[in-house]
Amino acid sequence: MFREKRMKRSISFAIMLLVLGCGAALADTVSITSMGQYGSPWYGIYIGPYQLSVGGQQMGLLCISFDKELGTSWTANVVDVTGDSSYTHIAYLVDLFGKTSDDKTRAEIQYAIWALSPQNGPLGTTINWLTSHGADAAFMAQVQYYAFTDNGTYSGSIIAYLAEPDNASQDFLRIGVPEPSSLLLLGTGLLAVGLAAFLRMK
Repeated sequence: MFREKRMKRSISFAIMLLVLGCGAALADTVSITSMGQYGSPWYGIYIGPYQLSVGGQQMGLLCISFDKELGTSWTANVVDVTGDSSYTHIAYLVDLFGKTSDDKTRAEIQYAIWALSPQNGPLGTTINWLTSHGADAAFMAQVQYYAFTDNGTYSGSIIAYLAEPDNASQDFLRIGVPEPSSLLLLGTGLLAVGLAAFLRMK
């Protein structure tokens, strides 16, 4: 009886993965709501991560658009930018951000992301903001180091949430998202194993 219940749970889990994979493959927009929780402010702007509800799932994401206001609720285009050279270094910096807890380092990395993002204007916009808000030379040097000298890239999956219409809210980046094909493969495998075991029990 216990083994049968466990097998049913395994089959249910596999079906859920299949559904998630199919949904991820089909979704091209998602509803996002700000949860009203942010990181520390540096030079007049909250650095992040911003706590958001993305399609009903709460997550902390970094903003990649310097010149936009954060919306309350909006619809975003879900764009797979995995391997896109415009985003691989930015995604590397997002990953680096998550590996440090130092507020100053996080702020330097965030401003570097804003300086690089294709969703923003030229680098001068970010540097001019920092200059006008009293950032010291050392801070700006680190921003430029992360943006241009540290040339690391991220090879995993990268998803951009781009606000629609363009001025509805800030844009965000998410890394390490399981690809739909991976979810489908895992779900199919688990379902096959579960069904085979269930048939043997019969």
